[in-house]
Amino acid sequence: MPLFGQLYYLTGNILIDRANRSKAKGTIDQVVDSMKKSNLSVWMFPEGTRSRGRGLLPFKTGAFHAAIGAEVPIIPIVCSSTGHLKLNKWDNGHIIVEMLPPVSIEGYGKEDVRKLANVCREQMVEKLAELDAEVAELNAKK
Repeated sequence: MPLFGQLYYLTGNILIDRANRSKAKGTIDQVVDSMKKSNLSVWMFPEGTRSRGRGLLPFKTGAFHAAIGAEVPIIPIVCSSTGHLKLNKWDNGHIIVEMLPPVSIEGYGKEDVRKLANVCREQMVEKLAELDAEVAELNAKK
């Protein structure tokens, strides 16, 4: 789409080329440098793609490499499932978004990236189930 790439870039979004491992690693390294130099916070979506109703997919490790490299905690953010919504209506229903407590990267090294990703994912799976139950209650009251 014309202009989309430029607009995406100008708004500070970073695209990671998942098809090219060395390019993806280089991009993550640039993110880490930016985080260290300018006290920058970065939103990353570790699933890498939409689950389309299949639950929380396994996480890719780039976000966790970045957190360990930049020596910053991870703040997981969980959004209730949206598969039940028709997003073209005025009243689409309920969605709950919740920030979890920060996950410290202390004690994790590059060799522990997968372990850190799994710790975060397990917390998020548990919270997702809670949020989905809460949304189901809200929708039942409608």
